[in-house]
Amino acid sequence: QMRCSLSTEIALAAPQLVVSALRGLPTAHPHFDDRLPEFEATELPSLEHFSQAMYLTCKVVQCFLVRDPAAVQYVERCRQVAGSIECTHAWYLFHIFSALALAHAAHNQPLETERDRLLVTLKEHLAHVGAWAEAFPDNFGHTQVLCQTHYRWAERDGLATLKDYEIAANRAKRIGQPHFAGIALECAGQVAEDNDMFLVAVGYYQLAGAEYKEWGAALKVEEMAYKVSRIARNSPFTATLAARSDMTTLAENVPMEGDEEEWERVDSQRAGGQGSMTAALVEPGSPCSPMSFSRQASVRSLAVSDPQVVFRAAQALSRELDYDAFMSRLVRIILIDASATRVVVLLPAHNDGGGPSDVEIHCEGRLEKDEVQLARFDGSKRMPVYDTSELSKDDFVSRIAVRSVLQNGSMFVLNEVVSDLRLASDEYIMRARPKSIMCIPVKFKGSTTCLIYCENDLQAGVFTEDLVNTAQLLAGQVAASLDNARAHRELQRAVEASQKYVPAQMEELLGVGGAAKLQGGPGVDLDCAFIYADLRWVLDQRDELNAPALFMVYDQWCRTFAGICTQCNGIADQFTTEYALALFPQSTADCVKAAESLAGAVATLNRLRPSSEEPFRLYAAAHYGRLRGGIFGTGVRSATGLAGRVMDQAAAVAGLGRSLWSLGVLVTDALVTALEGRTALDRLPLRWLACVCAADQVPLRVGELLVPPDPMEPDRASADRRDELQDG
Repeated sequence: QMRCSLSTEIALAAPQLVVSALRGLPTAHPHFDDRLPEFEATELPSLEHFSQAMYLTCKVVQCFLVRDPAAVQYVERCRQVAGSIECTHAWYLFHIFSALALAHAAHNQPLETERDRLLVTLKEHLAHVGAWAEAFPDNFGHTQVLCQTHYRWAERDGLATLKDYEIAANRAKRIGQPHFAGIALECAGQVAEDNDMFLVAVGYYQLAGAEYKEWGAALKVEEMAYKVSRIARNSPFTATLAARSDMTTLAENVPMEGDEEEWERVDSQRAGGQGSMTAALVEPGSPCSPMSFSRQASVRSLAVSDPQVVFRAAQALSRELDYDAFMSRLVRIILIDASATRVVVLLPAHNDGGGPSDVEIHCEGRLEKDEVQLARFDGSKRMPVYDTSELSKDDFVSRIAVRSVLQNGSMFVLNEVVSDLRLASDEYIMRARPKSIMCIPVKFKGSTTCLIYCENDLQAGVFTEDLVNTAQLLAGQVAASLDNARAHRELQRAVEASQKYVPAQMEELLGVGGAAKLQGGPGVDLDCAFIYADLRWVLDQRDELNAPALFMVYDQWCRTFAGICTQCNGIADQFTTEYALALFPQSTADCVKAAESLAGAVATLNRLRPSSEEPFRLYAAAHYGRLRGGIFGTGVRSATGLAGRVMDQAAAVAGLGRSLWSLGVLVTDALVTALEGRTALDRLPLRWLACVCAADQVPLRVGELLVPPDPMEPDRASADRRDELQDG
């Protein structure tokens, strides 16, 4: 184990310069105020390039944010140490601190201009880091992960970066670079703190302190301890954390990056060596999956004096995106650590007036005969909250406790249920006879989104004050994680729907009675025209737009596409992140009309968009051919993939850059032949390409349009129609 010199430790502590500047505070490090002039004049030039550039770039960011003209001096000094691999690391570290600045400046309007300038620099560096990672993956792979993670943080996507920081830290540890692991974990702690996830932040700072301690940087360990104590002063467990001086206790015992075997070992130790725990949700009505667990654990208390378990619970919940797995883990954590023998997760069901009228049970966990059993109900069981005329023997929780939480918005705790007269009329209490109950409201953005009902039927007085304080602290983490899990579930459902949905018109057209029969069914054989629209240009803007803005662009374009195709007797069939597909079973003229309308609609959308925003683009190809197999069969998939490559090649030959948008109408036998694989792409005639190009305010210019005879409606495909299209 090595020891760092004092000058190196000062360089390593340089991030505090940036953090202090962002918060408008004087430098908050014991060695900066009285050592800076001497350090910069005599000791800094003797350090290796890594430490020199790290310190100098931090000074650049600090001066930049406080508008100190000395920033120019530090920029010049930093450039003088460029030109080595160490400085490649250093430039990367500069962007670490730039990302820190961006994340904080995002909350401060006067710094928005500085944020934009730093963001441009950070984007330029992504390519630089990527090149080094490609050339030296073993040495720079973790660097690339960290840089990309910082960029997402800068784009205000902080909560999604915690897992990636852990991955980067583990990669750095595997190649023996604890200083990079410490930096990654320290930044993860800052992200968690910025999002008010204080328990998670404390854990990350402690993990970072352990990495810095392994490297021998005692001042960085001191800094991590300072950050922990600062959080502790404003937290419910002040005395516990403020008194902690050992920075390695948590780091040495808490496993990282989803190490399930290690988690099970920790669970086993906490349960008195009773074995590991694994569980999965089961369908309603199915036998519950048993887990080996001692019933004696139900009387254990999650005391605030055990920050390891508190951090473990908060970290585990923040990682889980899958909705069902999140519910399972939430119930499991509470059963193990909150002294409960039964846990029920309830979601309010809102009435027409906006207020909750019923509650739905979504997940339940029990301790039965030395086993933990989990079951999922997904809202299949409901209970009225306010209608006292509907008292029922089917109530699955205390109605009075739930009503109190929904009305008052505060936790309901009762440790002597039998002697409390308030519950004398509660049907469930009279029947189940629990000894202690606790109902926790989970609030997100001011409204109660979830209730966690806990009870213990073995012992009274188990829900202690320490446990209640901890439960309130964890409720905030549950709220954020539940919202993430819900959003992830909705996204998954939307993706599944887009892949499985078959319009009713298509079922009627093909004469089948359900989507299942369309999965590659050999009986489908249909002459059909279709439009393929390339949507990769939307993803090309992901560096300029944040996630909500990118989604709005995609959504607006797809709604326009679907509306026009429907008006032209088409069927908007399939949307992916790369293409959209619409079918026209009646006439190729409908297909061509839809293509022309799309061109006009995109031009209209661009005229309405602010000049500062990227214009909408249209890369589309209209085909005529035979649809064989199922609607999701290989024929259509290969055809659309080939159409995309044809469009790319045709646009390149025609000199169409992506700065303009183009429409290619492909309705000739030559293309049909190519789609069937009988013509090489480089020999495909380009006469079928109708170039329709426009900038924001330029009128459309229609090139050559070739419309072959319509085999489905031959009377409508005539020379007059061709002349009309060309004149248009």
